[in-house]
Amino acid sequence: MLTSQLNRCLHRSLRCIHTSIPSLWQSYENERHYEPGEDPLNRTLHGLTYDFRRWKRRYQEARKDAFRRRNPIAHMKQAVQDNELFPYRAEILIIGGGLTGSSTAYWLKERFRDEDLKVVVVENNDKFTQSSTMLSTGGISQQFSIPEHVEMSLFTAEFLRHAGEHLRILDNAPPDINLLPNGFLYLARTEQEADSLRDSWKLQLDKGACVALLSKSDLQVRFPFMNFDDVVLGSLGLENEGTFDTWQLLSAIREKNITLGYVKGEVEGFQFERHRTRAEPHAMEDHEVADQEKLRSQRITGVFPCKLPQFALCSEQI
Repeated sequence: MLTSQLNRCLHRSLRCIHTSIPSLWQSYENERHYEPGEDPLNRTLHGLTYDFRRWKRRYQEARKDAFRRRNPIAHMKQAVQDNELFPYRAEILIIGGGLTGSSTAYWLKERFRDEDLKVVVVENNDKFTQSSTMLSTGGISQQFSIPEHVEMSLFTAEFLRHAGEHLRILDNAPPDINLLPNGFLYLARTEQEADSLRDSWKLQLDKGACVALLSKSDLQVRFPFMNFDDVVLGSLGLENEGTFDTWQLLSAIREKNITLGYVKGEVEGFQFERHRTRAEPHAMEDHEVADQEKLRSQRITGVFPCKLPQFALCSEQI
């Protein structure tokens, strides 16, 4: 009698397992790995219903609280996650998660909020001890001779001034990048350098920068503790210049990006596909044209990262 009851309970449990959440992994894997020509009906249905499943996923994500939304791995799941923990494709792949790479990813996702635009940042360094971000002085200045550099610096200064608001995550305290306003002083020791400094100063004023041009006497009055005997002219930034903590800024941007999604890994190589054949350029051909043609004749079709998963505050959006 006891044996028969145990068998009935066991069979009932087995029937329940077939309809439980773990059994959905098989259908999940089949759904996400349709090959061209394989099961065309379900493959077509999957493509047609993609928008509806995306709307449903967004609605469910909006109902979650802040912890579950920021930590999708740290809580129990009611169903199989409909996202790719290891993205198999990306519209934009950024190799290197330093200040340049992380900032690029941040502004791309700020400009294009649609989750269909996948931006993946691949970085295998947690300390950044030898990166250019940590080895730099962490200064910002508008005193350049190229118009685009002046405009970019003005935009960056405005962003850094309100970095706490831009990089704040939910209800957390705004990050502090320790921005210290302090003008940069550039000196010219020859008349040729002075002429170049004047031309750059006119360009900077046209772009909206606040820069003062100081003669030798003005420099001696303003900085009496310095020796200007061999100086002809000086240029001093009056606003939108200073220094900041590069590590604090990088950490704040990375944490902001992590709320959108982050994958830790290391790029080991590329796969190229030559879509057209071309004879090697002759020696008489210009080297720039030859290099351009060589780059144009090959196209990157795949990247092979060494997967080192680190799912901290990640989601499917980046």
